[in-house]
Amino acid sequence: MKLPSCVDPNCGDEKYLIKEIQSFIHAYVQLSAEFEKIAAYYVLLSWTYDAFQELSYLRVLGDFGSGKSRFLKVVGSLCYKSVFLSGAASISASFRIINEIKGTFVLDEADWRFSDTTSEIIKILNQGFSKGVPVLRSEPKSKNLKSFEPVAFDVFCPKIIATRRSFVDEALESRCLTASMESLTRDDIKENLDEEFEREALWLRNKLLAFRLKKMSNGIQFTSLPGIRIEPRLRQIITPLYSVVQTFEARQEILQFIKNQQRELTDARYHSFEGELLKIYFELLEKQAEPLIQDITAGFNQKNTSNYPVKPKKVGAVFDQIFHLQKKRISDGYCIVYSEANRIQLEKLKKKYGLEGG
Repeated sequence: MKLPSCVDPNCGDEKYLIKEIQSFIHAYVQLSAEFEKIAAYYVLLSWTYDAFQELSYLRVLGDFGSGKSRFLKVVGSLCYKSVFLSGAASISASFRIINEIKGTFVLDEADWRFSDTTSEIIKILNQGFSKGVPVLRSEPKSKNLKSFEPVAFDVFCPKIIATRRSFVDEALESRCLTASMESLTRDDIKENLDEEFEREALWLRNKLLAFRLKKMSNGIQFTSLPGIRIEPRLRQIITPLYSVVQTFEARQEILQFIKNQQRELTDARYHSFEGELLKIYFELLEKQAEPLIQDITAGFNQKNTSNYPVKPKKVGAVFDQIFHLQKKRISDGYCIVYSEANRIQLEKLKKKYGLEGG
């Protein structure tokens, strides 16, 4: 765990402190200029996170050797009571450490698609973004392990994560402020983190402790975002970051970053399996008022040739469980009904999947 050693009264104003944090990050890891600033703002947020009800997670994507671990060490070394855990850490230890320390959870190689621990780790990440939503686990009451009792673990805290690929869970994915690691092109970054790195990190943590005491004592004013066009979830997770910084320049950069995130999220949905089905549905809607599931399936398979064509049952499940559109059975099979409820839902889906211009 990384802690300050004292309160540094010479922490300076917020703008100067941000520059020092960003300069430290820049010296030890290569990031885009945009994400370098977002990481610096997230460090500030971690020192005041308990003043908010919801939090975002800071996440980088990259393959082996892309610098993900270096990013975690550099940024994590500045965050509030940071605890470093790998994807191989036991679930029991993870729950307890987060609950007891209530600091910043720094997690490396967080790819658990085929791991028995997947559901437990996802619980920490899915429920740990909101205050007052503990994870319940059955814990033994005695050494013989014959009787158990429910125990609540508070997993609300900032989290910095490194993964090789995006999360399957779209809800979890939408809680992350994400950037892909860049290929190392700079020759001024040290190969190893030495004692100088530790001294600089401690020096900044001492300043950040002073920042926390000052900020928390004065009270943090919750600041609503201006009227930018982003989804409610993104608005929810970016507001604490927007509220903790006060400079106009920093806030403009945060707004630009989240608008870029919205654009990337919409683009990913547009090109997804569900997005392709929706595009075919709207094409058929120009010819028939109530397109058939089997026609949507045929249209998809015609455009996406594969040795394993999609089945109508799978397509129907998407329109049922993901799009939440009403269907009915007719002589030729199932069709999407023409109704006011479906029309309203389709307008929402157009926005979500970037089909408004179509």
